[in-house]
Amino acid sequence: MTITPTPREAIKTGGSGHSLLMGGVIVIALVLYSAYWLYVSHSLRKALETQQTLGRIGEVTIGWDQLRMGGFPYRIEARLTAPRASAPQSPEKWSWDAGKLIAELLPYDPRHVVLKIEGAQDITYTDVTRFPPAPQHWHIETNGSWASHVAVEGSSVGRLALDIDELRATRDTKSGPTPADSFRAGRLQLHTRPAQSTGGDKEASRDSLDFALQGDDVSTDTFGALPFLGPRLTQFVVQARLRHVPGDGEPSPTRWMKSWAMNNGSLAISDLLVKWGPLDMSASGELTLDAHRRPQGRLDAEIANYGDLVNALVDAGRISKRDASLALAGLGLVSQFQGNDDGRLNVPVIFAEGRLYLGPMVVARLEPLF
Repeated sequence: MTITPTPREAIKTGGSGHSLLMGGVIVIALVLYSAYWLYVSHSLRKALETQQTLGRIGEVTIGWDQLRMGGFPYRIEARLTAPRASAPQSPEKWSWDAGKLIAELLPYDPRHVVLKIEGAQDITYTDVTRFPPAPQHWHIETNGSWASHVAVEGSSVGRLALDIDELRATRDTKSGPTPADSFRAGRLQLHTRPAQSTGGDKEASRDSLDFALQGDDVSTDTFGALPFLGPRLTQFVVQARLRHVPGDGEPSPTRWMKSWAMNNGSLAISDLLVKWGPLDMSASGELTLDAHRRPQGRLDAEIANYGDLVNALVDAGRISKRDASLALAGLGLVSQFQGNDDGRLNVPVIFAEGRLYLGPMVVARLEPLF
């Protein structure tokens, strides 16, 4: 005798079969994903171990004490204990080491790597701008240091982002660390990418690099050529394009800058914002290096509360009170002529012949960069 299932029983039977099928598909997908994750993780570990065996990337010597893999299932993670890198053949003979370096990548996008540094960092190098060259050692601590890199076809740099929170750096001297050899920043951020051609800019090419740099609450007891502005830089923001960037992965900053200068490199600043003591300035313009490796060029700037800046120059002995009175009177007339009634002034900032000019006033000497 044939028994025909009722409609309700047929639905239950079909639903059970569908659930089993879906369960089987999920199990198979998980197994395949796990196998793929293990394959990519093993490949990355093997590549890192091979690189450690070689001991270098180009001219840079690398190493670490221990390697551990993890991150399953959402990411692939390589944890390097006591990572280190150095360029002993470079003019600076620099070296870097840290407590731990964590590299993460997504299994489905191996071009994108996220790096995190844990623990203190130490950087040593030779300052080749001094004579005789002087060895330097900086000890660095942060509340967090992250980097993100995305490989871009045809670019040696790709897209890079750095984010450093609460940086505290101390330079060692023969007599030990001193307040004059310290540097602090509430936050530092850097973003770079191959130059993008926009608005008919035909100069954008593979050897140009767009970047944005921002520093918040930066302080140090030595700011070089501009001590009259004080020890605290409230905010610094720049968006610019580096043209004719060397693309050979040069590990030496000095050789990199020499190559850039010899290739007619330039820095085109589209937006610059500086809030530093009495200086509140926004500007744009273009800079290069002169034959003596000093910055040269012009920025078109707008300065707020220019009277505070002139008074700071007087207090620092850069200009006399008489010259300051004449300057304030003249600048006031210029500001009114420009239609500004809020204490703002449009003024050129000139880098020429080793001097920095704010309008007609010389405010600093410029030293060679290398």
